[in-house]
Amino acid sequence: MTPSRPFPLLLPLLSTLFTFHFSLFTSAAAPGAAVEIVAPESGPPVVSLLHELEHALDLADRWLKALPPDLRTAALPLPPPLDIPPETLYPLFDAFTTLPTAPDGTPLTFPQAADALAAALDQTASQWIYLPDGTPVEWRKELLHAILVRQRIDPKTSGGHWTDPADPSPPATLRATLLSLRAISSLTHLPVPSP
Repeated sequence: MTPSRPFPLLLPLLSTLFTFHFSLFTSAAAPGAAVEIVAPESGPPVVSLLHELEHALDLADRWLKALPPDLRTAALPLPPPLDIPPETLYPLFDAFTTLPTAPDGTPLTFPQAADALAAALDQTASQWIYLPDGTPVEWRKELLHAILVRQRIDPKTSGGHWTDPADPSPPATLRATLLSLRAISSLTHLPVPSP
C-alpha cells in the first residue's frame, strides 16, 4: 500500500525542522520495513549561537564606549574568578533553581557564577559535563547561551550590558558586564570588548 500525502504543506515544514529520513512518506514501503531515523547534525543552532555572540559583543562594545570616562575604570581591576568547585555551580544550567552562594556565604550573582564556572570548566578537556541527575550537558554552548540571553539593552546608548539584580548602580552594572565578558572569553577564547 502506498502512503498518501494528505497534507502537502506539512511534509516540507517537518523536513526543515528535523533531519529525519522521509522515505516512508515518498515511496511504497514493504510491510514490516524499518524506518531509518537519522540523528540531527549540528548546524543552524550553532551558527545562530555564533551570530548571537557576535551581536552581543558588538552591543557590549557600544555600551562600554558610551560610558563616561570616570566610570570606565570604576570596576577595575576585576578580581580573579571565584574558586568554587564547578559541581556547586551546575544549577546555572537549570533556569528554575536559585544560584549557589559564594564561599563567604553571600549570594552569587549570575555573572559571578558564570565567570567562576567558565574559568573552572575551561581547565577541563571535556566538552560535556553530567548533572547530578545524569543529564549530559554540552557546557560551553549551554553556558554561553545562558549568558547571552541575560544581556540587557540600554535605551540611551542602544548598547548591551549585564546587570546585578541586587545592585542596579552603574559601577555594579559595569562589574556584571565585565564578568560576563570574561566568562564569554573563557568559553570561546575570543577577544572581548573592554573599557
